[in-house]
Amino acid sequence: MKALLNNFIQNEFLLDLVSRAAGFAITLLASFIILRICRSALRRYQNSQPDNHRRSTICAILNSVVHYCVYFFIFVQALNQLFGINVMSLLAAAGVVGIAVAFGAQSVVKDMITGFFIIFEGKFEVGDIVTIDDFTGTVDSITLRCTTIKSYTGDLYIVPNGSIEKVLNRQKYPHDVSIDVEIAYESDIDTAFEVLRECGKKAHKEFPMITGDLKVLGVVALGSHGVTIRCLVPCEGGNQYDVEREMLRRIKYAFDENGIEIPYNRIVVFDKRSKNDK
Repeated sequence: MKALLNNFIQNEFLLDLVSRAAGFAITLLASFIILRICRSALRRYQNSQPDNHRRSTICAILNSVVHYCVYFFIFVQALNQLFGINVMSLLAAAGVVGIAVAFGAQSVVKDMITGFFIIFEGKFEVGDIVTIDDFTGTVDSITLRCTTIKSYTGDLYIVPNGSIEKVLNRQKYPHDVSIDVEIAYESDIDTAFEVLRECGKKAHKEFPMITGDLKVLGVVALGSHGVTIRCLVPCEGGNQYDVEREMLRRIKYAFDENGIEIPYNRIVVFDKRSKNDK
């Protein structure tokens, strides 16, 4: 009789274990199906406009959130179905601990809330050239926790979203590139103006990033070596550095062709001995 009872208990335990494992396997399969459907939907949404940086950022965030939610659901179901742990009572107990932890994690909460509004408002996106805390570079990634900026030399600047107060976005809208060129006092200023305007018209036709003709603002300084002339060149957002380098190259060639001298430091040596000899 005792052997039959032990056998019954053992069989019932095995049946219960198999039932729990089967239930968790179904939950696991359903979770991965949901995860794959969500991932596929996000991929289609992103591929509908592959060059849209905001879509790429939102899809990356949503993909991360979906993964975390599904994994948390699997963890909760594993505790409930495999080990028989009452998750509700566990969460209630964890809530008390969570309140205490929340006071020590205010900066993390602030970072996540700020990150949400950065993504939602789209003031800057992945691929934009921005300046944050005197650091200029291209936005490499945006998460709820932090923003990563990469400089043209490859340096990474990782800044928590909660500490971002002011952002200079250099890519969002068209720009006017300010270019200062210095000519020697012996050169004719009006001729330099005409050369600069002609150089700007030619660059507008040949350089697609430039959206308009160069505008000469005039003389802005009378320095110790020469006269400084300021110009404005309209261009597409994010291309101002390329435009500035290209225009300086073209201006140098144009000045050389028209005999306009760019000043440089010179040293004049007087030989008193030769004077006395005379």
